[in-house]
Amino acid sequence: MDLPGAWPLWWLDLALAALAAEALWLSWRGRRPAHAALRLQDWLWGLLAGLWLLLAMRTALAGASLPVIGACLAAGGLCHVMDLRGRLARAGLTRS
Repeated sequence: MDLPGAWPLWWLDLALAALAAEALWLSWRGRRPAHAALRLQDWLWGLLAGLWLLLAMRTALAGASLPVIGACLAAGGLCHVMDLRGRLARAGLTRS
Protein backbone atom coordinates (compact mmCIF):
# COMPACT_ATOMS: atom_id res chain seq x y z
CA MET A 1 0.00 0.00 0.00
CA ASP A 2 1.33 3.41 -0.94
CA LEU A 3 0.63 5.24 2.31
CA PRO A 4 1.80 8.72 1.21
CA GLY A 5 -0.44 8.50 -1.85
CA ALA A 6 -3.39 7.00 0.03
CA TRP A 7 -3.38 9.36 3.02
CA PRO A 8 -4.68 12.84 2.22
CA LEU A 9 -2.43 15.47 3.77
CA TRP A 10 -5.28 17.86 4.34
CA TRP A 11 -6.35 15.78 7.35
CA LEU A 12 -3.04 16.56 9.00
CA ASP A 13 -3.29 20.20 7.98
CA LEU A 14 -6.73 20.29 9.61
CA ALA A 15 -5.29 18.75 12.79
CA LEU A 16 -2.46 21.31 12.80
CA ALA A 17 -4.98 24.13 12.38
CA ALA A 18 -7.07 22.73 15.24
CA LEU A 19 -3.94 22.58 17.40
CA ALA A 20 -3.17 26.23 16.62
CA ALA A 21 -6.77 27.19 17.43
CA GLU A 22 -6.54 25.32 20.72
CA ALA A 23 -3.33 27.19 21.61
CA LEU A 24 -4.98 30.52 20.88
CA TRP A 25 -8.05 29.58 22.89
CA LEU A 26 -6.00 28.40 25.88
CA SER A 27 -3.91 31.56 25.74
CA TRP A 28 -7.02 33.74 25.66
CA ARG A 29 -8.72 31.76 28.41
CA GLY A 30 -5.66 31.89 30.66
CA ARG A 31 -5.68 35.69 30.54
CA ARG A 32 -9.20 35.94 31.90
CA PRO A 33 -9.39 36.58 35.67
CA ALA A 34 -11.73 33.65 36.26
CA HIS A 35 -9.15 31.24 34.81
CA ALA A 36 -5.96 32.75 36.20
CA ALA A 37 -4.82 29.31 37.37
CA LEU A 38 -4.43 28.21 33.72
CA ARG A 39 -0.81 29.24 33.24
CA LEU A 40 1.12 29.06 30.00
CA GLN A 41 3.72 26.64 31.36
CA ASP A 42 0.93 24.24 32.34
CA TRP A 43 -0.03 23.47 28.75
CA LEU A 44 2.55 24.89 26.32
CA TRP A 45 5.10 22.06 26.31
CA GLY A 46 2.44 19.37 25.88
CA LEU A 47 0.89 21.24 22.98
CA LEU A 48 4.29 21.79 21.36
CA ALA A 49 5.10 18.09 21.68
CA GLY A 50 1.91 17.23 19.82
CA LEU A 51 2.69 19.85 17.21
CA TRP A 52 6.12 18.39 16.50
CA LEU A 53 4.74 14.85 16.29
CA LEU A 54 2.08 15.97 13.82
CA LEU A 55 4.75 17.80 11.81
CA ALA A 56 6.87 14.64 11.77
CA MET A 57 3.95 12.67 10.36
CA ARG A 58 3.18 15.43 7.88
CA THR A 59 6.76 15.57 6.62
CA ALA A 60 7.00 11.77 6.44
CA LEU A 61 3.84 11.47 4.37
CA ALA A 62 4.96 14.34 2.16
CA GLY A 63 8.13 12.40 1.33
CA ALA A 64 10.69 14.40 3.31
CA SER A 65 14.13 13.04 4.06
CA LEU A 66 14.84 11.03 7.19
CA PRO A 67 16.94 13.77 8.86
CA VAL A 68 14.01 16.18 8.64
CA ILE A 69 11.62 13.61 10.09
CA GLY A 70 14.16 12.75 12.79
CA ALA A 71 14.59 16.41 13.70
CA CYS A 72 10.82 16.78 14.13
CA LEU A 73 10.70 13.67 16.32
CA ALA A 74 13.68 14.84 18.37
CA ALA A 75 12.05 18.23 18.94
CA GLY A 76 8.84 16.48 20.00
CA GLY A 77 10.78 14.29 22.42
CA LEU A 78 12.53 17.32 23.89
CA CYS A 79 9.17 19.02 24.40
CA HIS A 80 7.87 15.88 26.14
CA VAL A 81 10.89 15.93 28.47
CA MET A 82 10.34 19.62 29.25
CA ASP A 83 6.65 18.96 29.92
CA LEU A 84 7.45 16.08 32.25
CA ARG A 85 10.13 18.13 34.02
CA GLY A 86 7.67 20.97 34.61
CA ARG A 87 4.95 18.66 35.85
CA LEU A 88 7.31 16.95 38.27
CA ALA A 89 8.56 20.32 39.52
CA ARG A 90 5.02 21.57 40.11
CA ALA A 91 4.22 18.36 42.00
CA GLY A 92 7.34 18.78 44.15
CA LEU A 93 8.89 15.52 42.97
CA THR A 94 12.26 16.83 41.75
CA ARG A 95 15.62 16.57 43.47
CA SER A 96 17.28 19.70 44.80
